[in-house]
Amino acid sequence: MVGNVDRRTALSMFFDRPAIEFWAREPQFQVADILDGHKDHIAKQQGELYLDGREVQRPLMLGQTVYVLRKAA
Repeated sequence: MVGNVDRRTALSMFFDRPAIEFWAREPQFQVADILDGHKDHIAKQQGELYLDGREVQRPLMLGQTVYVLRKAA
């Protein structure tokens, strides 16, 4: 990010889990699930290919932790 300070690039932002959980509580959302970015969550489909033509060999990871929020009833 420091190297791109003078260029128009996407802003990378990092939040810790307590901050996300706090923001979810305020509008009365509940944390339904947390998908850790370093774990496999996307099932491999038979014959599925990457854009470069290689066959996908195993389930894939997101690379970013994803929170699934649910509006409280």
